[in-house]
Amino acid sequence: MSSGAPAAASSSHDGGDTWKEITRNEGLPKGVVGKIGVTVSGANHDRVWAIVEAEEGGVFRSDDGGATWHRTNEERNLRQRAWYYTHIHADPKDPETVYVLNTGFYRSWTVDGPSRRSGRRTATTTVCGLPRTIPSA
Repeated sequence: MSSGAPAAASSSHDGGDTWKEITRNEGLPKGVVGKIGVTVSGANHDRVWAIVEAEEGGVFRSDDGGATWHRTNEERNLRQRAWYYTHIHADPKDPETVYVLNTGFYRSWTVDGPSRRSGRRTATTTVCGLPRTIPSA
């Protein structure tokens, strides 16, 4: 891992007067997390994206302001040079779109509709071509 000190992510819901660590919230990796990049959607302030360097890291999405997370992508090439390039940016107008900058420039895209297998509604977020399907909230 590239980080020397223990990494942590915190959030504030009162303009920065108080902060709460969210690094160990449900859905984020356990153990050493390394560098973390975080971005909040300008279109939906409850939508938070993170890129986490950890061995079990990747791109994570929260739809409740960081209380819980789902990994949407685990591709290593999105975090392989984390000590230089851990950058993630939410699209300011589309809460479904996120951009990751690492060894390349990557854009997510989302398909929302009934799953062919179960008939349940799913949201699939894809970054760099490999989808991972997660249940919709």
